[in-house]
Amino acid sequence: MEIDNLENIEQPNKNFYIANQRLFLTYSSHIDKIKVKAYFVEKWKVKEMHICHENGDIQIPYMHSHVLVDFGKRFQSRNSRIFDWEGIHPHIKKIKTQKHIDNCYTYLAKEDPDCKYCLKLIKKGFLSSVWDAENKISAMENARNANDALAIEKLYDLKPNNTDDSWDSDEECRFKWWNWQLELINMTKNKPVEDNLVYWIWDETGRNGKTTFSKNMFLNNKQDHFYIGGLGSSRDVCETLIKAKKNGWRGRVCHINLSRQNDKLSIYNA
Repeated sequence: MEIDNLENIEQPNKNFYIANQRLFLTYSSHIDKIKVKAYFVEKWKVKEMHICHENGDIQIPYMHSHVLVDFGKRFQSRNSRIFDWEGIHPHIKKIKTQKHIDNCYTYLAKEDPDCKYCLKLIKKGFLSSVWDAENKISAMENARNANDALAIEKLYDLKPNNTDDSWDSDEECRFKWWNWQLELINMTKNKPVEDNLVYWIWDETGRNGKTTFSKNMFLNNKQDHFYIGGLGSSRDVCETLIKAKKNGWRGRVCHINLSRQNDKLSIYNA
């Protein structure tokens, strides 16, 4: 998230309407942190608020302030001037996801020493919390409801060292990529121009490094790669991927490991 990219940010106009719980405001001066925070707390009983002073840079060549505010519930207004302070109208940016919030925390801490504490507010991703747990029982401590528990059980079983065909990651030290693997690595390094691309890797005999390749990419780059194996039906792929995305995975590449038995199934099998 580029905090200082002010393009596409709502400007005052007759059609102004905002309905968000969290906002990121940018004022074109160093506002009084104490007074502004006191005003927001008294007027709107905000749940959370952080104010950062930033000096000029190439993108914004003057002193300015950033305000991250969480109202605790959806804030609604048609008044485009509602956040004006001492005649200064702020740029307004909606904060919609936990990733955006964490990016804001990082940015505030980087720009203002007084906001270093924001780094401690960054939430560990749900997926990382599950995979870093010592065992499944510990992982279940991240569950807030029954749906979370079901997701945790499935996601924990997808850890490379918890799958039925697990492998020793020390193999990588002795492993040399084959040409087709190197080619695929290069193909998946960058986001594709198209929205989605599907690469079908198949061979008649097997044991040519497909599973090892997929698990290696997943194990060493969990942020971008995800691994799905041990499938019983096509529905397993959809359900597993949907749960992974709902619970924190924001990567680009999904490796689906199909066994020889899967060739008897069709996309319509459930």
